[in-house]
Amino acid sequence: SSLHITLEFIGETDKIEQICTNLKKIDFKEFSVQTTQISNFNMRVIYLGVESIYLKDLQKKVVSYLGRKSYEYVPHITIARVSEVSDMDRFMLLLKSIQVEKKSFNVNGFVLYESILLPKAPLYKKIMEFKAK
Repeated sequence: SSLHITLEFIGETDKIEQICTNLKKIDFKEFSVQTTQISNFNMRVIYLGVESIYLKDLQKKVVSYLGRKSYEYVPHITIARVSEVSDMDRFMLLLKSIQVEKKSFNVNGFVLYESILLPKAPLYKKIMEFKAK
C-alpha cells in the first residue's frame, strides 16, 4: 500500500546524505494518532484527516531540521485524487455524507522516501527509516 502521512515534501535535491544526517538527530517517542473525517483540498484531493499533538510536534521538528520555515500543517492520509467531476455540488454533498469509524494507530518511526512519478501512480522508494527513541 502507498497510504502514508506526509510530514514534509522535500522535492528535487542532491543533498540526501545531509538530509539523512539531520533527520537522524530528531528525538521523539512512539505516539498514537487518531483518524478523524473525510475532507478535501481544492476539491481535487480527497483525504482522511488524522490528529495528534505529537504528530504535529514531529512535523515541526522535521521542518526545522531540514532548515525550513514552519507553516500550517494539515495531517492527513490522501485516499483519492479527482481529475474531473460533472456535478461538483452533488459530489461535495456525497463527500460530506461519508461517515468513517475513528481508528487509532501507533507511530514508532518515519521514513524518508523518494517519489518516482509514473503514469498511473507514484512509486515510493525507501531511502532511510528513523525510529522513535
